[in-house]
Amino acid sequence: MHLGCWPAQARRIGDALRGLLPAERVSWRLLWRYRRLGAELGWLAVGQVLIVLGSLVSVRVVTELLTPEANGEFVLATTLAGFAQLLTLSPLANAALRYFAPAQERGTVPQFLRLVGKQVALLALGIGGVGLIAAALTAQVTGAPWPTLCVGAALLAIVGGISGVLSALQNAARQRAVVALHAALAKWLTIAALVMLVYQFGSAGTVALGATVLASGLVMLSQAGFLLPLFRRREHAPAASGRPVTARELLGYAFPFTLFALPGWVQLFSDRWALQLFGTTADVGRFAVLVALGVTPLNLAFNLLAQFVEPLLYARAGDGTDPARLRSALRATLLVLLLYGAGLLMLVLGAALSSGFIFSLLVAPAYREVAPLLPLAVLAGGMFNLGQLASILPLQFTASRALLAPKLGSGILTLLFNLAGSALLGTVGVLVASILANTIYCLWIGGITYQLARRSQARARSSEEVVIFHRG
Repeated sequence: MHLGCWPAQARRIGDALRGLLPAERVSWRLLWRYRRLGAELGWLAVGQVLIVLGSLVSVRVVTELLTPEANGEFVLATTLAGFAQLLTLSPLANAALRYFAPAQERGTVPQFLRLVGKQVALLALGIGGVGLIAAALTAQVTGAPWPTLCVGAALLAIVGGISGVLSALQNAARQRAVVALHAALAKWLTIAALVMLVYQFGSAGTVALGATVLASGLVMLSQAGFLLPLFRRREHAPAASGRPVTARELLGYAFPFTLFALPGWVQLFSDRWALQLFGTTADVGRFAVLVALGVTPLNLAFNLLAQFVEPLLYARAGDGTDPARLRSALRATLLVLLLYGAGLLMLVLGAALSSGFIFSLLVAPAYREVAPLLPLAVLAGGMFNLGQLASILPLQFTASRALLAPKLGSGILTLLFNLAGSALLGTVGVLVASILANTIYCLWIGGITYQLARRSQARARSSEEVVIFHRG
């Protein structure tokens, strides 16, 4: 080809490429959007790196300062706090995250924030009352240290749950730096408080619980301070262009998550109680360290992924009534699931090759006997998070009730598997039980999503036929 033809060829190639990429895809506005998303992901990554480092330091500090028995008491108390939080404030956090975008589109964010605040106050009072009743009952039945642990668990559920609601609101408002840095701050403040209180009052499970409550409370207060400017800015926003989100909508969306509390708690914490039932409190303490090294890093990676993609996927899905937007959101979610699964397999292989080194570096000698089980812990934690990520699929249809059957079913399976696994194989058994139950849960969610997608397509076709009929 003659050299003089190259300019014309270059123009034709450029025209072809521009035809493949519509103008809006290469606009400055879209480039700025991608730049903003990159900055948000960067803040989340910084926060998660700090949390991972804090978690690794925390494992070493906890295993040096607490005996396996004391660590077991602390872990069992935190499971009670987790149950109270899953039953009350966590469902509200999910609803706040889901409905912030519609409230923002309608220009009713101030009303929405006030509504969420009222529900938080009522739930916190309920948790506190139940905690005091539980402390009085355990004082009569079991004695020390359980009354103190019950009060501490209630306080942890309140401050941790409120912190979760604030994080959900700030995450939905795209305040990524605030969310990421406060999550990291909570981890490092807990370490500092634990060291301070243990040297002051001794190495008991109640002391470790008090340190966690203190750190969580300080973080909660700081988060509330960062939320106030957001509220003031919204107060001076233009007049509302739509109706505000109602308490009925908010609580109606949150209610199925309340029903998920028991199966969710079973999935998260029943392994500890199964080990306590068929083993010892020291077994629970060692298992907690195994979870801290094998599961917690995966949870942190999942939180990074969820905090970044959930608002984007919900915004893409809208209110769940547009089939085209739903298809786009579903495709994006499936891609995220595929990438997460590939990364999980690589992490399991890495844990199998380096478990001995990790435990020798990060864990005190009294806990090292469970080191060979690290790959199983990584796989168990990864499968649980894969199921949590898959549950976004039905929620894009705003069909939170569709999760009720798989949540309840997988909770029952997890409990039965954990009891059988603990009785037969101890720690190995509960890890295998978790892997099996969460695999079943993922498959169940896939089936539900397929059915919801078919119904959505059928409704869309029916609407098109009605429109064509009326036009005809």
